[in-house]
Amino acid sequence: MKRFAPLMVLIAATLWGSNGIFVKLLADSGFSSIERTSIRLVIAVIMEAVLVYLSDKRCFQIDTKGLFYSFSIGAFGIYLFLVLYTLSIARTPCSCVAAPEMTAQVFDSIWTFPSLS
Repeated sequence: MKRFAPLMVLIAATLWGSNGIFVKLLADSGFSSIERTSIRLVIAVIMEAVLVYLSDKRCFQIDTKGLFYSFSIGAFGIYLFLVLYTLSIARTPCSCVAAPEMTAQVFDSIWTFPSLS
């Protein structure tokens, strides 16, 4: 996996940079900000699932308890965060909204911790 690290950084930077173009195309097509957020999330989940499946199929073997926590974190944690973030951007200066965006990973880790035991 270490030999692919530079390629992964390049792919991540390309996807991050093309995000603005993708959002602009969706906005011009008439999608609302919440619809754009939902589409971006679904595409990211599909891309991540394909990458994980191709790299290690054993990652898809989870028990029922793990499935419940994964769904809960995804549905209520990440999606709710993205929707609320999108709505807050329209009403708040970007400097005030950047702090929650930078701390979101900490809360995802805290919410995931119970499923590891």
